[in-house]
Amino acid sequence: MIKRSYKLDGDCFVGYEQFLHKISELLFNGAKISNLDAFNDMLSGGYGTPDDGFVLIWEKFLESKIALGYSETILWLEAGRPTVHVTAQADWDARIASAKRNQGQTLWMMFVDIITRHKDIELQIQP
Repeated sequence: MIKRSYKLDGDCFVGYEQFLHKISELLFNGAKISNLDAFNDMLSGGYGTPDDGFVLIWEKFLESKIALGYSETILWLEAGRPTVHVTAQADWDARIASAKRNQGQTLWMMFVDIITRHKDIELQIQP
């Protein structure tokens, strides 16, 4: 069986919020994605994607890797810091410090990780 394909152009966003907007338009009929957990949940189905899975062709992934790299990850982590539970703040701060040293997962890595955990989604990354 041939799965439906979606193409994500890595040139069409320059940061986290724009990525969420573009991926929502592409995959979820524009439904709002509030965070990474919501993105993961939405990939499980029920938001417009085919029930039997699909192929996501991520074009210009190098541009995406830069747009969702350490600079954007630091901004995202710092913006999220006030909402982190007091018991997780030290770990969150360590993630910020790590990102400032260009270490640890970037947002791009997090999105790729979330997508590839879904066995019914085939991710094709293209330069």
